Amino acid sequence: MILRPLVMTLVLFAVTLSRSEAQAWGPKPSLRVTTWSTQPARPMLPVLDFPEPGLDDTASYQGYQTRFYRDSKQNTVQVYLEPKGGRVVTLWADAANESAGFTVRDAAGRAARLSWAARAAAVNDTVSSRSIEYRLVADASYIELGGFLLGSMRVERDYQYAKRHLQPLTLPPFRVAEESLLVADVARLEPAERDRHLAILRAASVEVLRSRLEPTLTAPRLDTIGTVKVERPSLDARNRLVLELGVDLRRVKVRVTGETVSFRTRPGSSISFAVRVSTDAAPLTPLPRNEIFNPAFLKFLRAAEEASDNAANLRYRRMERQVRGVELLSSKEKLMAGLPNF
Repeated sequence: MILRPLVMTLVLFAVTLSRSEAQAWGPKPSLRVTTWSTQPARPMLPVLDFPEPGLDDTASYQGYQTRFYRDSKQNTVQVYLEPKGGRVVTLWADAANESAGFTVRDAAGRAARLSWAARAAAVNDTVSSRSIEYRLVADASYIELGGFLLGSMRVERDYQYAKRHLQPLTLPPFRVAEESLLVADVARLEPAERDRHLAILRAASVEVLRSRLEPTLTAPRLDTIGTVKVERPSLDARNRLVLELGVDLRRVKVRVTGETVSFRTRPGSSISFAVRVSTDAAPLTPLPRNEIFNPAFLKFLRAAEEASDNAANLRYRRMERQVRGVELLSSKEKLMAGLPNF
């Protein structure tokens, strides 16, 4: 079998729309500030990292960076830094096809220059949830974060298709029209029929259902480590996706204003902050390469690995990268695919 090259600097999305992703996500996230908690976690190096010197033309990426990790259940997590709009997106290839994104701007309203603060991410899980944490550095002494969008990968895709990641952070939150209309339609139903629909959505009232579309904010605590928490349940409250942004309050001042958050440090200094995304969506069952490729191909790959000359070694590195890419996209439940995002 001949495999065509995979362009892995892509946004992942599901070929088949899973039942979990089909659950309606409300259009607005919930923001609140809490203390950054210390949880046991283990480091996880990226499976793939783009652009890769020696294999990629780094200039053609125009500042775009992406990494692919495995979470505690070996599900694929992609993190990418989109430089034109200052967009940071975490894509989780699990049963819910999840996405958590935000935009970072500098004091002049331009896209902030972001870079990785460390190569490894930290993964963790509990009985009911999984998390991944990574650290970023902004080359600015003041940054503003907004455009928070949590839900399905397809919502993030539509957000960027609409060029919302390039627009001011002061715009109203991005809304999925069908979801807002669903809540309005439920509200117009006759009482008995409305109650039946509310029960399906696990909401005691229309007000409870509507509250899942609105953000809630609390004031920052004056602790050593401060965390801005952006939280969204699915509209039927089956799943919950949480984005946390952590800073050292001894070095960085935090302010929440409306739908945006600002970090400020000493003039001339950069801002380091942690990003943690947590989910309680069901994980997928990853497929190892020996369940994807036939023995003849794997034997060919092993032989290529033993090559000693530079040209052959480069060819092996490219093949190994594409094999890892296929592994990242493959699970027993479904196959993921790629969608170019620039």
